[in-house]
Amino acid sequence: MAPTASAVETPSASVETTATASVEAATRVKATTVVEAATKYSLPLPKYAFDGIYLNLTIYRHPQAAVQALASDVLEKLSKSERSGWQWLSTKGHANSSDYAAQMGLDDRTVRRHLNQFLRLGLVRKAGAGRSTEYRIK
Repeated sequence: MAPTASAVETPSASVETTATASVEAATRVKATTVVEAATKYSLPLPKYAFDGIYLNLTIYRHPQAAVQALASDVLEKLSKSERSGWQWLSTKGHANSSDYAAQMGLDDRTVRRHLNQFLRLGLVRKAGAGRSTEYRIK
């Protein structure tokens, strides 16, 4: 006995329904940028660098990765406390000295020493002056 026309159309209709449901589900998902995702999961912000015609993008998979990714000579120059501070700062992208002090639980003198060390090593750049000075990761 030959299959009826409706029996032949059923698998195709099923596939079409599944595809439509997948498209509808995909449109309900909110688009998230890489920076938003890093912030949401407390990961270091992505870094990028141009190398000739190439764009090198580094996306970290865990919070400690920003410290581990530092060059060995830079890593040797950071104390354990500074490494911890760098890990936190790399997840924020920028901070002023009072934010850094509050997060790290350090006095002003130690905070200045950490941030100046990051400056000397080329890890951050300074923006602004006085109380509004902000340190931004490079």
